[in-house]
Amino acid sequence: MGNLIAFGDSFTWGSELSDEFILENNSELNSVLIERYGKLPNKPSKLTWCSLLSDSLNKNYICHAIPGSSNQSILRSFLSNVDSITPDDLIVINWTWINRWDFFDFDNDEWETIRPLSTETKKSKFYFKHIHSELWDKLESLKSINIVLSYLKEHNINFLMTCVDSLLIDDEWHSPQYIQELQKPLLDNLQWFDNCGFYEWSINNNYSISDKYHPLNDAHKGAFEYARKNFKFT
Repeated sequence: MGNLIAFGDSFTWGSELSDEFILENNSELNSVLIERYGKLPNKPSKLTWCSLLSDSLNKNYICHAIPGSSNQSILRSFLSNVDSITPDDLIVINWTWINRWDFFDFDNDEWETIRPLSTETKKSKFYFKHIHSELWDKLESLKSINIVLSYLKEHNINFLMTCVDSLLIDDEWHSPQYIQELQKPLLDNLQWFDNCGFYEWSINNNYSISDKYHPLNDAHKGAFEYARKNFKFT
């Protein structure tokens, strides 16, 4: 049987799906989630395409996704949980937008993620004005994904990887040789929804999207059906 263990951001957590919000104190995520969504989810949704896939495969569902994560956050989450992975498990990793960036906040002793939608803060304004570039985004995300991919293959772990952002494998813009070399291992290991990320695919298929840009119940159900019929499982 084993587990289906999912990593990702709000799309994997299932933000704004109909079963998500149950108000309960959660000290580890309080500040991030209240600031972003105004209330606290108690547990990840059971209506995401990952959860639906686990049911169809007769696997127990474990979700380590955190809303608002960057690809660096997903890398840290994966490496923090590798000791719990067994040979019977299937790891599903849904990589996020490449323009999210992490730094360590020594004042609060925690990692913080800067996102384009958080440009009202001084830190994010400074970052997107003076530091941010698509080249940096690609380099850091590709490094994170390749680290995880290497670990999965070295340890013969079954996995399924998707990415919401197709800029990750774009080879026309900001793609010097060192970027292309990092892209090569991913071309046969990332899976897409009709050559799109989940968000774009949901829009193209006229599924419901919230005003916070989250694909909703019908999108996840459609994605589950697509994954079951089209995705390759290692």
